[in-house]
Amino acid sequence: MVTPMKDKSLSRRWLLVPLLASVAVLAAACSASSPAVSRLPTTLPSTPATSGPRSGPSSDSASPGAGGSTTTVAVSQAITPCTTQVLSVSAGARAVAAGTIVAVFVVKNSSSAACSLSGFPQLKLVAVSGASLATDVVDGNGPAIVDRQVGTVDLAGGGGEASFLTSWTDVPVGTETSCSTSASVVVSLPGIGGSYVVTDQISACGGGRINVSPVVSGVARPQ
Repeated sequence: MVTPMKDKSLSRRWLLVPLLASVAVLAAACSASSPAVSRLPTTLPSTPATSGPRSGPSSDSASPGAGGSTTTVAVSQAITPCTTQVLSVSAGARAVAAGTIVAVFVVKNSSSAACSLSGFPQLKLVAVSGASLATDVVDGNGPAIVDRQVGTVDLAGGGGEASFLTSWTDVPVGTETSCSTSASVVVSLPGIGGSYVVTDQISACGGGRINVSPVVSGVARPQ
């Protein structure tokens, strides 16, 4: 008797079914017990750009303070030369010693602003009749005058004062028998136009020689 042969391929298929089922069970078990893996970002954060050199003001420049305010530095204004209209001239104190007279003339600023003078004034003696008398002005010579230096003198506004000194002798010189006496003196201040008529009696011998100092600060004292 001949035994029929079984189909071998069919037998293999039936054997694979339980094997595939086991693999599926194992895969499910591994998936349930393994922790979830976080997905990393695919792009990295960019690196901040490096700052270049500052183009703003340097540390020496003025910068706003707290609250955005800016400090303002006041700049003092230059003092301008005096003018004839803002000044007045008057005769001051005198000192007499051994035939030599030293007298002070006072200059006053009547304006509200400060102004300046520098240099030697000029004088002209005038008689009672208004006629000019002989006058010989010598700059920077004579008692109490030789040590006075030329410089810029500031007269404060509202009554600031300066002065200059004069000296002369009332003793006749050479062939003189007497010396003319003035009724007034015409004063011209340095660096400005115009003149001032000051009532003052000056008996200057030696042909009307008068020593004059430069304008000095404040009211000088005759010595």
